[in-house]
Amino acid sequence: MSEKKTIDKGRVKAAFSRQAPVYEEHAALQKESAERLDFNLSLVETSPKTVLDVGSGTGFLTALAAKRWPDAHLFGCDLSHAMNCVSSEKLASVGCDFVTGDAEGLPFADGSFDLVTSNLAYQWVNSFPKAFKEVMRVLRPGGEFIFATFGRRTLQELRESYADACNALAEAEPDYFHFFPAVHQLGDGLAKLGFENALVNVDRLKEFYPGPRELLRSLKNIGAGNAVSGSSAKGASKKLFHRMEEAYRDKFSHGDDIYATYEILFARGTKRS
Repeated sequence: MSEKKTIDKGRVKAAFSRQAPVYEEHAALQKESAERLDFNLSLVETSPKTVLDVGSGTGFLTALAAKRWPDAHLFGCDLSHAMNCVSSEKLASVGCDFVTGDAEGLPFADGSFDLVTSNLAYQWVNSFPKAFKEVMRVLRPGGEFIFATFGRRTLQELRESYADACNALAEAEPDYFHFFPAVHQLGDGLAKLGFENALVNVDRLKEFYPGPRELLRSLKNIGAGNAVSGSSAKGASKKLFHRMEEAYRDKFSHGDDIYATYEILFARGTKRS
């Protein structure tokens, strides 16, 4: 996974904190992914007593886990305190604990959880191995790690359209696209870290938008902007952006709309007993 670019955690935290009050109005994809991930949670044979949701956001997945295992002690951990405030208020009657912390340095003791889960959060870490080692550390022996993360083909149309525009204008390609792992990279990475029975399944969803601007605005509305360290927060030049729009509409239109692919990898692994 050497293509991973450095993520500016300060940008990530600030962006999600700004959008926390309105996040749920715009996060339909995240909600759908959480519901699909909940199906994977339904396959857990033994009800866990302690559960951690990494990158819990406003608690989509935490709420589903609480409903599935009402007797479990649930924790959510998110980089954004503002997100945790929304979750705490929403799930006040459930009694979940929300903690502000980083997936690459989880603020929990070794062997604290029977199950760790996460929904579309790991694209914001700088090192998948480091983050997954943290999961291994906080899991009890025999504990399960079940999560969803974006895969390599996510936003492939946007990447290709920018590449076409850059070629046409003889400009360097933008440096702000995040790294998403391929299926084999994720599965091999989990196995290499010692997770047993590592398994990865793939879902691909197509979302439709009036145009590329609306696609990018939808990402911004959930706080998912450019967070690559050293890249410009302003994005592409007007000339490059307009050429990208043309390329996108030429190649990836559906009627009056354009479409974008989101590849979601659903993965699981078990800590050795």
